[in-house]
Amino acid sequence: MASESQEQGRTVDHHPHGSIVPPTPEELTARLPNLEVTEILGQGGMGVVYKGRQPLLDRHVAIKLIRPDFGDDEDAQRRFLDEARALAKLTHPYIVSVFDCGKAGDLYYLVMEYVAGTSLRNLIAEKAVSGRDVLDFMPQIGEALQHAHDSDIVHRDVKPENILVDRRNRVRLVDFGLARLLGRAQQPGPDDSRVAGTWGYMAPEQLAMPESVDHRADIFSTGVVCYEMLTGEVPRGERQPPSQKAAADPRFDPIVLRALQPDRERRYQQMRAMNADVVLLA
Repeated sequence: MASESQEQGRTVDHHPHGSIVPPTPEELTARLPNLEVTEILGQGGMGVVYKGRQPLLDRHVAIKLIRPDFGDDEDAQRRFLDEARALAKLTHPYIVSVFDCGKAGDLYYLVMEYVAGTSLRNLIAEKAVSGRDVLDFMPQIGEALQHAHDSDIVHRDVKPENILVDRRNRVRLVDFGLARLLGRAQQPGPDDSRVAGTWGYMAPEQLAMPESVDHRADIFSTGVVCYEMLTGEVPRGERQPPSQKAAADPRFDPIVLRALQPDRERRYQQMRAMNADVVLLA
């Protein structure tokens, strides 16, 4: 599973903790039952991700650990458990699977599917995303998000770092640490009024009206990701069609520009509608 920390832009909605030294794989192996922890894959704003193995099942897994400096932070613990519950609700081939969640002493951990591959961020940085790849990746991303939205879950942090691509070019959507659960008996959560997301990928309402964010914010972020795959850049200021920024297929222009509408009422209203337009290009 790729690193959570290799970001372009800055993830907001974090706590003012300093840098910490996470447990070594050897230390973590000694504390987690039935797991062999082999290496650190990455470290993000709230969690550390390790690669490990479940010997009894003979399979590799990714292990996400709440950062030790958040161990006594009730809000951080709740958000970590919310991520686990969100993933547990979602069974989809393009969303990383969760296998287990638990606590060992003061350590909260999440055991997930390990994806042998790389992140979309790395592929974009290496200029390794072709027009054909965009046509392959976009429907998968869209299907994953539509499934989450149908389950009343808004990801709120769709970006290339949180999209993994395996060796067969299959996508996995990961990191639901900022997800908003819409079905909580209409009770707003403590995070709902905070600005949550990553600069450059957030929809305007994530900044201006965070308490009202719904699934259409993910559609905006997906438009940013598509624009970046096509051009190598995040759209800034007045948005030019992708084909005017790079040698991109001009048929993508109206799809991307509609997803990037600042007014969410003028965007695609469902990911499946955006997907349908992308699929017609194939």
